Amino acid sequence: MIAFSKRSLLLSTILAVFALPSYGQFSYGGGAESSRAVGVMTSFIDFSFQPELAPDVAFQFDDAAYGVFYSREGFLGRLMRGTATDPDGGDITLVEGSIDAWAPIRPFRGTEEPAFDLYLPIGLHGDYRKISKQDGNVDGTVFEVSVVALGAGVGLGLPLAGSALSVRTQPFFGIASRSFGTDSGTSAGYLVDVEWSLPEISSRFGAYVGWGYRWQRWLLSASAVFTNAESDNIEYRSTSHAFQVGLTF
Repeated sequence: MIAFSKRSLLLSTILAVFALPSYGQFSYGGGAESSRAVGVMTSFIDFSFQPELAPDVAFQFDDAAYGVFYSREGFLGRLMRGTATDPDGGDITLVEGSIDAWAPIRPFRGTEEPAFDLYLPIGLHGDYRKISKQDGNVDGTVFEVSVVALGAGVGLGLPLAGSALSVRTQPFFGIASRSFGTDSGTSAGYLVDVEWSLPEISSRFGAYVGWGYRWQRWLLSASAVFTNAESDNIEYRSTSHAFQVGLTF
């Protein structure tokens, strides 16, 4: 009943976020329309099981993952996959998908058009991460968790000689569920995304470059992972630096 109530509350909040009025990209005197971007990305990830109490599920992924992204005003989605070798010699595979959707609230905007756009992004962070490990002792999934979280932060948009630079930082906190199942815990973190776009180079296409940083922690029930645990919860931590290159349209 508690888990159901939490998920019902999150679902209601998500629907409320998407029901907010749509905000176009901030105009700097020229009435620029919101642009979309799509391209390729690489992310350098450091992700590990923290307590080191269960050798059968302990792992460390410290390598690059590659994938694709899609970005527009108020939305950023990523999908990637990477492989690495664990310190004990096992082969590690990481698969991840993540979305960030937010509504930019501008309480400081006056009647005159300012030189920059300062706003408060309020919205949703969601991610799904799966780690598979193969070695002599283990051949299977050692981590598969989905997260639905709410976040609020600060964003800034700046015009740069016909191009646009945006910076957004946003802490988040929410529910983490193992394998989309009933075993749940919590996840907290914060992210920083920097995006630069040149709206038009040739015809209707432009250039896009982005960088993103994410720190995240997962706290899950120890009994859901292994039976002889010395604590009630187990912890996973991850940091990542993502680099994106693509086209706007």
